[in-house]
Amino acid sequence: DLVLNVQSKLSLTAPDKMLTLGGTLSAQGHAITKIGGGIAQLENVRTGFLGISAGAVRIRARGAANSTDGASVVSNLSIAAGAVLDLTDNSLVIDYDTVGTLVGDVRQHLQTGRLSSSTANGTHRLGYADNAVTGLATFSGQPVDPTSILVKYTYYGDANLDGKVDAADLSALARSWQGPAVWTGGDFDYDGLVSI
Repeated sequence: DLVLNVQSKLSLTAPDKMLTLGGTLSAQGHAITKIGGGIAQLENVRTGFLGISAGAVRIRARGAANSTDGASVVSNLSIAAGAVLDLTDNSLVIDYDTVGTLVGDVRQHLQTGRLSSSTANGTHRLGYADNAVTGLATFSGQPVDPTSILVKYTYYGDANLDGKVDAADLSALARSWQGPAVWTGGDFDYDGLVSI
């Protein structure tokens, strides 16, 4: 395994090529910025700030969805127009100080394809939740608190991100029917509205 411990700032440039780093990319409390075209494929990202200004950062698919090894944790996330963070079949925790517009920002990143899953199919896609709503203590093996946004590769319709679609998810959908909502309220196509 390759472990990169960044003391200050790490910039990855992969112009029109694919840069693959195995192991864990770790830069806790610091910044990682991906510049230039191409793809940087990583095992996970655990850092204070992840900025993607061009090209793509892809988290390597595990085959077993939401493995602890593939879970990424950031405090701040910035994805420029045309850039992509591809979680494949992995999870992401955004551990924020104040939620502000972050839930809406994540929804917009999902809607525009800036935050995506190249392994999404007819039954799976990325779901998201404010952990102040879900109240989880751990998520994909990572400790979380009420100041976390959670993003998970899961089933369409899994409103509470528990990995299944059941009556609890239907209840969330029914409560928000024909109104504005986020994923936890039944907005499974990221348009901000629960409808047919």
